[in-house]
Amino acid sequence: MKTRFCRKLKKIRMANKLSQREVAVKMGYLSSQQYQALELGKVKPTFKSIMKIKNALKIDPSELIKASCLDLRDEMLEKSSQ
Repeated sequence: MKTRFCRKLKKIRMANKLSQREVAVKMGYLSSQQYQALELGKVKPTFKSIMKIKNALKIDPSELIKASCLDLRDEMLEKSSQ
Protein backbone atom coordinates (compact mmCIF):
# COMPACT_ATOMS: atom_id res chain seq x y z
CA MET A 1 0.00 0.00 0.00
CA LYS A 2 1.38 3.40 -0.98
CA THR A 3 1.57 5.52 2.15
CA ARG A 4 2.72 9.05 2.85
CA PHE A 5 6.07 7.58 3.82
CA CYS A 6 6.37 5.70 0.50
CA ARG A 7 5.51 8.75 -1.56
CA LYS A 8 7.90 10.98 0.41
CA LEU A 9 10.72 8.44 0.16
CA LYS A 10 10.34 8.09 -3.60
CA LYS A 11 10.15 11.88 -4.04
CA ILE A 12 13.39 12.37 -2.11
CA ARG A 13 15.15 9.59 -4.04
CA MET A 14 14.03 10.98 -7.38
CA ALA A 15 15.09 14.52 -6.39
CA ASN A 16 18.56 13.09 -5.71
CA LYS A 17 18.49 11.39 -9.14
CA LEU A 18 19.28 7.99 -7.65
CA SER A 19 17.99 4.56 -8.55
CA GLN A 20 16.52 2.24 -5.95
CA ARG A 21 19.65 0.09 -6.34
CA GLU A 22 21.94 3.04 -5.65
CA VAL A 23 20.06 3.93 -2.47
CA ALA A 24 20.05 0.29 -1.36
CA VAL A 25 23.83 0.11 -1.77
CA LYS A 26 24.29 3.37 0.16
CA MET A 27 22.09 1.93 2.94
CA GLY A 28 24.26 -1.18 3.14
CA TYR A 29 21.58 -3.54 1.83
CA LEU A 30 22.71 -6.61 -0.08
CA SER A 31 19.86 -6.34 -2.58
CA SER A 32 17.69 -3.54 -3.89
CA GLN A 33 14.60 -5.58 -2.93
CA GLN A 34 15.04 -4.57 0.71
CA TYR A 35 14.85 -0.90 -0.26
CA GLN A 36 12.05 -1.50 -2.79
CA ALA A 37 9.96 -3.08 -0.04
CA LEU A 38 10.17 0.20 1.92
CA GLU A 39 9.34 2.37 -1.08
CA LEU A 40 6.43 0.15 -2.11
CA GLY A 41 4.98 -0.08 1.40
CA LYS A 42 5.49 -3.82 1.69
CA VAL A 43 7.29 -3.33 5.00
CA LYS A 44 6.84 -0.63 7.61
CA PRO A 45 9.79 1.65 8.24
CA THR A 46 11.66 1.25 11.48
CA PHE A 47 13.70 3.91 13.23
CA LYS A 48 16.80 2.02 12.10
CA SER A 49 15.73 2.00 8.45
CA ILE A 50 14.88 5.72 8.58
CA MET A 51 18.34 6.44 9.99
CA LYS A 52 19.92 4.39 7.19
CA ILE A 53 17.93 6.42 4.65
CA LYS A 54 19.01 9.64 6.38
CA ASN A 55 22.65 8.67 6.10
CA ALA A 56 22.37 7.34 2.54
CA LEU A 57 20.57 10.41 1.17
CA LYS A 58 22.09 12.95 3.58
CA ILE A 59 18.70 14.35 4.57
CA ASP A 60 16.94 15.58 7.68
CA PRO A 61 14.83 12.56 8.70
CA SER A 62 12.04 14.66 10.21
CA GLU A 63 9.90 14.59 7.04
CA LEU A 64 10.11 10.80 6.83
CA ILE A 65 9.39 10.41 10.54
CA LYS A 66 6.39 12.76 10.28
CA ALA A 67 5.03 10.84 7.26
CA SER A 68 5.48 7.55 9.11
CA CYS A 69 3.66 8.89 12.18
CA LEU A 70 0.75 10.16 10.07
CA ASP A 71 0.51 6.75 8.40
CA LEU A 72 0.41 5.08 11.81
CA ARG A 73 -2.31 7.48 12.97
CA ASP A 74 -4.40 6.71 9.89
CA GLU A 75 -3.96 2.98 10.47
CA MET A 76 -5.06 3.31 14.09
CA LEU A 77 -8.10 5.40 13.15
CA GLU A 78 -9.09 2.88 10.51
CA LYS A 79 -8.84 -0.01 12.98
CA SER A 80 -10.80 1.85 15.66
CA SER A 81 -13.66 2.54 13.25
CA GLN A 82 -14.12 -1.15 12.41
